[in-house]
Order: sequence, then structure tokens, then C-alpha cells
Amino acid sequence: MEGGILKELGKEFYHPNYFSKFNIPVKRTDISAIIPTYNRCPFSKNSENYKYNPLAVCIRALLLQKAPIKEIIVVDDASTDSTKEVVKELEKEAYSTKGVEIKY
Repeated sequence: MEGGILKELGKEFYHPNYFSKFNIPVKRTDISAIIPTYNRCPFSKNSENYKYNPLAVCIRALLLQKAPIKEIIVVDDASTDSTKEVVKELEKEAYSTKGVEIKY
């Protein structure tokens, strides 16, 4: 389990400088991140692994980007896990810490 999480977090797009390689004209561009998802939050709030839900990790990685992200849009294909709960929790965190709006 832990090895899989470490392998996933080692992917390039989780790093704070990921957008910098695209030479986006930051002063003129508002970035919207769109995340399609289905059952990417297998760990419930009571689980010790809750913070490792892949969708939560992805959203937090976007919040760490140096390029300013205006909004994160999560497109859920009727997940049956804790996806909605995780997104709702991160909505408050994203807006209060970075001013980023998450739309579910």
C-alpha cells in the first residue's frame, strides 16, 4: 500500500514547479484545473489513510503550484466512495488558504 502511494506521489505532475515548464503567461492567464474522477477516495474520514485519497492528493498538489490557479473543477462520474465528502472538505481549505474555488 505505502509503496504504491509513494510511487504515485513521485509522478511529475505532483511537484510544485510542474506548470512552470509550460511557459504560461501568468500575468494574463487564469488557470482552471479540471479533474475527472470516479471512486478516487477509497479511504473514509475514520481511516488513518484518509489524507492519502488520490483525489485529495491531486487537489493539494494543484494548490501547491506556483502558477496561480483560479479554480478547480471536479467532474465526478457518480462515485460511490467518499469523493463528495473529500471535495467538500477541501473546498473550504482551498478558498481560505489560496483563494481557489473548487466546483464539484
